[in-house]
Amino acid sequence: MKHRSFIAAFAMCAALLGCQKETPNQEPVVLDTPVLSSSDITSSGFTVAWGGVEHASAYAYTLSTADGTVSSDENYAETSVTFSDLDANTGYEIRVKALSPDETLYLDSKEAVLTVTTSIQKTAFDAPALAQKLGTGFETFRTDYSAYEIASLSADGIFVMGAYAEISGEQYPLTVEVTEDAYGNVGSIVATPDNSDDDMTLFTHYLNNYETLNLGEWLGAKYNVFAEDGSSEGGICYTIDETLGIVNSNDVDNLSVHALFGVISGKAYAVPSFEDGRFKFQLVNNFLRLDYPMLYTLLGSDYSAFAKEHYIIGNNLEAWGEYYFNIDYTLDMMDNAFSCDFYTDAERTTINSISLSAYDSYTTDEQMDIWEYYVTNPDALNLGQFKEAYTLSFGSVVSSFSSVQEVLDYVEANGRPGGFDPDLVVVFGDENTSLEIILKSIYLYIEITPAE
Repeated sequence: MKHRSFIAAFAMCAALLGCQKETPNQEPVVLDTPVLSSSDITSSGFTVAWGGVEHASAYAYTLSTADGTVSSDENYAETSVTFSDLDANTGYEIRVKALSPDETLYLDSKEAVLTVTTSIQKTAFDAPALAQKLGTGFETFRTDYSAYEIASLSADGIFVMGAYAEISGEQYPLTVEVTEDAYGNVGSIVATPDNSDDDMTLFTHYLNNYETLNLGEWLGAKYNVFAEDGSSEGGICYTIDETLGIVNSNDVDNLSVHALFGVISGKAYAVPSFEDGRFKFQLVNNFLRLDYPMLYTLLGSDYSAFAKEHYIIGNNLEAWGEYYFNIDYTLDMMDNAFSCDFYTDAERTTINSISLSAYDSYTTDEQMDIWEYYVTNPDALNLGQFKEAYTLSFGSVVSSFSSVQEVLDYVEANGRPGGFDPDLVVVFGDENTSLEIILKSIYLYIEITPAE
């Protein structure tokens, strides 16, 4: 009897042990981490999505920047979320985790992390409106367009912003570089397509639609086609079709072409162009500012570099054995207009002298007003010190003056030189440079040369 009881007890224990082995205590399983992806990124928002995680009851997400949390939800049922009203060109970090339905069976997943940067806010590229900004305060421009700034590309004296050109409802993104001139004003504005595949489309669009786009009067186009040996052949295109033909028949990597439009008469050019293989839309002043200390430093400087820098507003010329770069329209600090020639040698190496001629449109009385202002206000124009003054006839000095006042007294007594009278020359400058103001019977000239 005792033997049977022992067997029964042993069997019961074995059964109990067997049951425990078949149903052990299990650890909760960690849910899979969501895999995040972003889409529909704009300057003010984006969408983040992830695949559904098996056994997850919901999701928790947090959107933040370096400044703190922007948005969050601790019990979110969907597998995508769209954010709006965000800041442009800003990095956002989103963290998402899958939530457990029962912590005895599952644990929350690890957080998935994704960084998304909103795109640059872009403004419509309005060439006529932007051209009006040339010559206005650079810092004011920077403030007015700060919402579109690409801060990573901007620097001292350079403001870079996002923009777009629109053709038939489609937007073509542009990067616009605005430079500061020596006087703290907007000196130039240059737009370049973000995608080089858009270059030809935009160049053709601006030329064929210049009237609708209010680019001003068509003035022609300058072009140069470069050969492998570095030589070039160029000229002037007088029609839109001729200009497009030059671009379509040449490799743009070997082509320089600048189409000129008078977007603001007497002030600015709009210049759709190809340079260094890329399309650029340039807005530039159509004149050179006559800053006399700057002109003094040009004597002896690289002629070719100067001509290249001012190619849009000037021309390389040769006449009667002389070589020079002509800028037909220059303005002094008082906005008096001159035609200006920069003379060089036959090899076109350095600038040897500079000659200015008061615009032909000025009357003789207006020329006299300019002359008097120059000789009585050399400090305002930074001409340098008075050096000498004299009358000149056929290359010979007739009479000399020891002061500006003596010159003024001479003109008061004798009037402007007549057709057969000696020219009147007043010289200013510094130890390295001489500036001669030459008053003739019907012309007013200024000659800048190295001091003798």
